[in-house]
Amino acid sequence: MHYLSLIRIFAGMKRIFVYFAILLAAFITASCHHNSDEPDNKKKDTVERTVIVYMAAENTLSKICRYDSLEMVQGIGHVTKNHNLILYKDDDKLPVIYQMSQKDGVQIWRSYTKEQTSTDSIVMLNTLKDIINEFPARHYGLVLWSHASGWVSDPEGSNTLAQESESKGRRRSFGVDNNKNSGSTNTGSRMEISALRWTLEQLPHLDYILFDACFMQSIEVAYELRKVADYLIGSVAEIPIHGAPYAHIMESMVKGDAIGIAEQYYQYYLPPNSGIALSVIDCLELEALTRKTAACLPAIYQNGNYVDLTGIHNYGPFTGDYKWRPRAYDMKGFMHKYLDEDMYEDWLQVLNRAVPFQKATSYWDSIFPGTHNKLSESEDYSGISLFVPEKIYERLTYNWNLYFKNTSWYRAAGWNQVY
Repeated sequence: MHYLSLIRIFAGMKRIFVYFAILLAAFITASCHHNSDEPDNKKKDTVERTVIVYMAAENTLSKICRYDSLEMVQGIGHVTKNHNLILYKDDDKLPVIYQMSQKDGVQIWRSYTKEQTSTDSIVMLNTLKDIINEFPARHYGLVLWSHASGWVSDPEGSNTLAQESESKGRRRSFGVDNNKNSGSTNTGSRMEISALRWTLEQLPHLDYILFDACFMQSIEVAYELRKVADYLIGSVAEIPIHGAPYAHIMESMVKGDAIGIAEQYYQYYLPPNSGIALSVIDCLELEALTRKTAACLPAIYQNGNYVDLTGIHNYGPFTGDYKWRPRAYDMKGFMHKYLDEDMYEDWLQVLNRAVPFQKATSYWDSIFPGTHNKLSESEDYSGISLFVPEKIYERLTYNWNLYFKNTSWYRAAGWNQVY
């Protein structure tokens, strides 16, 4: 999430500093109790929906998370007595959990007295369980807020989930926790997608997961998480430094309206703002998309060789300093290039059911200048990416082709039959 330099962002923010100060004062005033690791024993009434925002911001986003927190304060008018909005924030200070509502404003529900690694699967599980037990609801929404990079990322870091060993391949993707209470570094613990899946499987089923994090709308991530939520909301590429505009999307968040969240998020970043590419994935349709893709792959890989990927939109160019991340190609563009017209149209109908919302502005800020120009004019924009094996990966220390074989998607989609 938010890869761009903070300098460009702060340059135009003089007009909001006064408002920021007012909100901050209100935030501090309202946050006045429960200064311990232990929550109250008194149970809250079951409401319609509890929305949890999980901020793993002990990294270079530690300052940005405060702006997003204040946007949530702006939006709490939509958090009625039938909703809970709970913010877990771990930045360059000790973690804190806030309860926000129209009636009571902002209150600290828990202040931690010692550090914890928010990208550790057990830590995340215990934290989310505590929140759900204290703020029960008939429905739940979850925002995962941090740096991220799809199904595979920088091989540094660690995770305590015993089921995933180093020998099975590095798939660390969501979050960074540097364990230094510092906003100066992104070196630290990351969470693997399989560990995230395991964590969320222990919790009540989610209406949606909003990834306020970069590169998370890949088919590899979506297939891994298909059973833990109804909808996945996020971007195939980078998102702007400030991420989701919470004051604008809060009403849809508490209503559980995934399409509404994505539409309002998209509208906020229309020009002259910095732009965005967003999509919504319907998890119930992923099995059908997987079966259809498996049926089509043999037509693409008839000779079992690597294919030419020229001309297919790539959301993460594999160049320069970014060799730790493989390319993420547009799924629709890949299939369109190689399938005949009838097979492609048949496949496309299934894709459109699986991705009911996909919009992109004509341009958005990127660490790869110029790569996303005029994307919204392309018929091959789908809002979901996929990994395609390439020969170049075999020459690297981290052979992404090999690690790809350990994903759930690899075998389910029939890649093992063609590669």
